Amino acid sequence: MKSKFCSFIILCALLFVACEDDTNNVTQPQVMKITSTTDLETPLNACNLGDWVVVHGQGLDNVTSINVNGVEVNIRDVFREANRITLQIPRELPEGEPTNKIRVNSVDLVSEAELLVSIPDLIVTGLDNEWAIVGDTVKVCGNNFDLYDVTEDTGEVFFGNVKAKITETKADFVKVVVPVGALNGSEIKVVSRNSTVTAPVLYRDNTNLFEGFEGGFGWAGTDNLVTDGSHAGDVPPCNGKYFRINQVHDGGWYIFIANACMWPAELWANPEKWCLKFEMFTQKPFNGKFFQFDQTHYQWKPEEMGVSNTYGKWQTMILEMTDVLFEGYTQEPTSAFLFQISLQGGKAETVDIGLDNFRLYRKK
Repeated sequence: MKSKFCSFIILCALLFVACEDDTNNVTQPQVMKITSTTDLETPLNACNLGDWVVVHGQGLDNVTSINVNGVEVNIRDVFREANRITLQIPRELPEGEPTNKIRVNSVDLVSEAELLVSIPDLIVTGLDNEWAIVGDTVKVCGNNFDLYDVTEDTGEVFFGNVKAKITETKADFVKVVVPVGALNGSEIKVVSRNSTVTAPVLYRDNTNLFEGFEGGFGWAGTDNLVTDGSHAGDVPPCNGKYFRINQVHDGGWYIFIANACMWPAELWANPEKWCLKFEMFTQKPFNGKFFQFDQTHYQWKPEEMGVSNTYGKWQTMILEMTDVLFEGYTQEPTSAFLFQISLQGGKAETVDIGLDNFRLYRKK
């Protein structure tokens, strides 16, 4: 019995030594350089969130954790070999100060290397419908809303001083409900845990609005197509009366807006600093049809801008004035501009298009 007990003690001691030897035999990881996945020779000193990189070194197959810029990487999402690790830079902000380092750990043995990780700003560009009414759901457009956690739980969106309810968050937009109390001309502000950004546009801004269809609007003979939203098939208005074409268009030259208007002298001097904005909806696709600004001969083709059919929802359209004033068109600033638009192109078919709030916008 005593012999068996001694044998057991000896076995335990041998196992302990073996385990200790295994721990001592863990290779110290060494990070020698970092490269892109497309050029494995040239060292990489900086990268962006979401980039794929390769960590080169020794003893990397035993790495148990990786930290990039203060953010832990899920070890199951990396590709490990003895002399390299391929990983994606996490699209996540560090909780504290960025470390600008990649750090690998293997049983408390650590190696690290410098890597400047560029963190993009929260960007807010505006609304998909600047003239949405209270209660409408609109997109606040921009970029990196997901990165900055602009969600109902951790972010805020304000129209002036009134908070809007966030309903959905994606990288390039946040959906919100326009709140009761939002006033025309209100600033749109997005608040995240890291920053506060004000949009470069205002909510329902009527500055330089020159065509709103509230009265007779020219010599095209289409005043009968102005509606207050009460006719059959109408979409609810975004700003009083609006213009709606709901008829067969044969593809020829159809003038539907014709008026004369005075535009700011500064626009004619610096058209690159200005945009033309208006709200539009469609209830049928364009199918090759386009708008022509008859005075300047500019042809606006909505489908080329990704606008085929808005399915009855108002959307803000933005045209660069350098495009509208086609091939450098200019005129004497003290003269009225012939604002004449025709519908052209496509085959003979019914179109259903609504327009409102033609205005000039000076870029911020």
